[in-house]
Amino acid sequence: MKGGIYINDQQRLFCREYLSDFNAARAAAAAGYSNGAASASRLLSREDVREELRSMRSKGDIAEHTEVLEFLTSVMRRTAKEDVLIQNKHKVSWTDDEGNKINDEETVIQTYTMRPKLSDAMSAADKLHKYYCQQDTDETGAGYGIVILPEVNKPEKDERRDET
Repeated sequence: MKGGIYINDQQRLFCREYLSDFNAARAAAAAGYSNGAASASRLLSREDVREELRSMRSKGDIAEHTEVLEFLTSVMRRTAKEDVLIQNKHKVSWTDDEGNKINDEETVIQTYTMRPKLSDAMSAADKLHKYYCQQDTDETGAGYGIVILPEVNKPEKDERRDET
């Protein structure tokens, strides 16, 4: 119970899923409701569910829709940066004041700023593609997707048919 409002685990899961992409039917199905669209409409009309959604958004525990898309785009474009710590060990030799040769090992920790790997960029592009295909659907619910056509060279002027 939060502030006098009861919400069960399934409703809480619906709220988390809904806040990830604002697709209520998908969120209801992901939360285990049998009739996604009808359940979604019923859930969003409930005051306790709306209150839970407001609470989750105000706490900032769940990334908002645009935040996720911006992050995936920055990974895809390889503009995101990540600091990586690298530990290197080096052998060091010196002579002490008494003339004894001392061999030791020195550890150096360096920070490198790295961009996402190409495989991470491809994965982000794939996730964005799937998201936009899910959003761009026709009346039947089938996604349009992206169709990549082979490059077609324009024929030279001489090769064109004379249509006179």
